[in-house]
Amino acid sequence: MDWRDKGAVTTVKRKSRCGSCWAFAALAAVEGDFKISTDRLVYLSAQQFIDCDSISHECCGCSRINAYKYIIRNSGVTSENNYPYTGTHGCCQE
Repeated sequence: MDWRDKGAVTTVKRKSRCGSCWAFAALAAVEGDFKISTDRLVYLSAQQFIDCDSISHECCGCSRINAYKYIIRNSGVTSENNYPYTGTHGCCQE
């Protein structure tokens, strides 16, 4: 099945110079699962991982598994609208 046809895939995102592909990859799976479960497509915040996850290496890369562990420890992740992507490491806004 092609989940793009079902509207369960968000648009392509630009990470700029920040090595945040790990965050976008993890969120793509969660966004798709949320869409399938609720019929609502929500863009989630990669910037929250970069700024707030003490296990990650910010813009220097990390593991998708660590991103999932952060979501569990944090009881979720906010939306892109609430915590927009800047492409640089900043102070955590939680």
